[in-house]
Amino acid sequence: MLLVMFSSMTMALDEFTYQCQAEAGAGIEHTGKGNIAANLYDVSSLKLMLTNKTGQWQVWENDDSEPIFANCQSQYRCEPKEGFYGVFYMTKDHLFTYIIQKAYGSNLERQIVFTFKGMCTEVEL
Repeated sequence: MLLVMFSSMTMALDEFTYQCQAEAGAGIEHTGKGNIAANLYDVSSLKLMLTNKTGQWQVWENDDSEPIFANCQSQYRCEPKEGFYGVFYMTKDHLFTYIIQKAYGSNLERQIVFTFKGMCTEVEL
C-alpha cells in the first residue's frame, strides 16, 4: 500500500511545469582573431519553460518551435541534443543555470559561451 501511495506522489510531482526567468547573464567571446573578452548581458527577455507535457522533460526558450533540450534526464538536469552544446540545471530550490555555446560569423569562427542564472516558478498549464 505504501509503495502505491509513494508512486502516485512521484507521478504528481513529475507533472509540474516551470517558467524560468533569467536574472543575470554573462558571456566569454573568442572572436577568432586571438581576442577573448567577457561581457555582461541584459537577459530580461530570456524566458525558459521546463515541462514534461510530452511525457519527457524538455526545456523550451521563449516561444521556439523546437525544444532546446528534448530529452532531459530529469527536471533537474538536461544535456544537449545532437549537434548542440549546452546544459540546463535546476536546484530543488528552483534556481536554474543555463549554459550554451554558440558560433557565428563567416565560417563560424566567432564563438561565445553564455551563462544565465535565474529562478523557476511552478505553473499549471
